[in-house]
Amino acid sequence: MQEGICKLEDLNSACTRIWTRDFVLVCLANMLVFLSFYSLMPTIPRYVQYLGASESIVGLITGIFTVSALSLRPWLGRELDRRGFRRIYLFGLLIYSIIAVSYIWAPTVLALFLLRSVHGFGWSAASTAASTIATGMIPAQRRGEGMGYFGMFGNLAMAVAPGAAITLLKLTSYQVVFGAASILAGLALLSGAGIQSKQQKNASPRNSLFELSALHPVVVAFFMMLSFSGIVTFLPLYAAHRGISQIGLFYTVYSFFLVATRPLAGMGSDRFGYNVIILPGLLLIASSSLILSVAGEFRHYLLAAAVYGTGIGACQPTLQALTVSKVSPGRFGTANAMFLMAWDLGIGLGAVIMGAISQLWGYPVMYRVAALFVVTGALVYFAGRPRYRAISGRHHS
Repeated sequence: MQEGICKLEDLNSACTRIWTRDFVLVCLANMLVFLSFYSLMPTIPRYVQYLGASESIVGLITGIFTVSALSLRPWLGRELDRRGFRRIYLFGLLIYSIIAVSYIWAPTVLALFLLRSVHGFGWSAASTAASTIATGMIPAQRRGEGMGYFGMFGNLAMAVAPGAAITLLKLTSYQVVFGAASILAGLALLSGAGIQSKQQKNASPRNSLFELSALHPVVVAFFMMLSFSGIVTFLPLYAAHRGISQIGLFYTVYSFFLVATRPLAGMGSDRFGYNVIILPGLLLIASSSLILSVAGEFRHYLLAAAVYGTGIGACQPTLQALTVSKVSPGRFGTANAMFLMAWDLGIGLGAVIMGAISQLWGYPVMYRVAALFVVTGALVYFAGRPRYRAISGRHHS
């Protein structure tokens, strides 16, 4: 898809159509692999404990997946640009599917550790390639909207899969859950194999693993995600400390607003520019942390969930669309890899920082610091905010 060839007013013409056959296939494949990923997320720690390991080993096996995924992303981005997405995407999905079913025959903690290490590589290849494929299919004029739809499928998986996996585990066994996760990944592989879209490869022999022109939104995303662990990892502990027993509803409300906001925010960024969406979204995320820092009643937590879901739903697809708009189509892989690296690194480093702060000064201070991180991201964005022409598909720095 070449950029800039459609008329600005022609948003519904064939050249700006989002819902093509290949876009539906990549969204379907992405949802299936995310269903597999999120079904394993609550299952693996329980399985490690079932094998008799300590809590520190649980953390190690959980962390090695992220480390292996993170370490591969820069190289993957460059190779996606140089060699094309199809082989890397299908290879990543194949590795992911094989490892998922291999958990059934992992009788020791060491075997599980080794499998998780390799699984992280498969996940990194599949997720980085999928984002790159989707980016290349979406017309520049509607990139924010398209990325909103693409990510929405992953969010739906996040809302459904963990609870479904826990229920299935209670009714059956670990082997059944691992088998279901591998089937989902296999179906993702079949969907991905049907994609026929051709990629515009990088015409110049560039070997750089990073694209400096895309650094600004990537740094903003990093600061935004530093606060994420305060919501995901520590909120249940904080709620229990406050005597709140129904905190699971927080994640339901959060998921609803996240899914509902994404496509609307994408359309808004396409029509009115990135500034109108990103800055208010970041302020909403910071506000949700401040609400949690003083939350005393259950309704306060639900309010924070709605505000946080709206903020993340607005910022994530818009920042990713801004990141790829900074580079040529031949560098989409590198730009997406940088964005996903910032996402992973922010979550991982944020967990360490938030854990230390909560232990030293308590949860309310932790949530205030989380808000400060997001405000820092907003200041970074404001300092380098792009100028744009609405609906042009070309947002200028």
